[in-house]
Amino acid sequence: MQRDKKLVKEMISELSEMSLDEMMEALSALDAPGTRPGTRPSGPALPKVSIDDVYQAGREAFDAGR
Repeated sequence: MQRDKKLVKEMISELSEMSLDEMMEALSALDAPGTRPGTRPSGPALPKVSIDDVYQAGREAFDAGR
């Protein structure tokens, strides 16, 4: 669980540095296989993270930035 929290914090940090176009490109890469013709998933599967984990990591990142 600590590893997942660390990953979420890293993802939030990376997202905050991205432009809107970069975010849209990253999100489109997360589409399920077969939803976009001619594309194939690459790399390891993403870890399962609950919305509570995302909220808590975001809250901690916000509090750390104060």
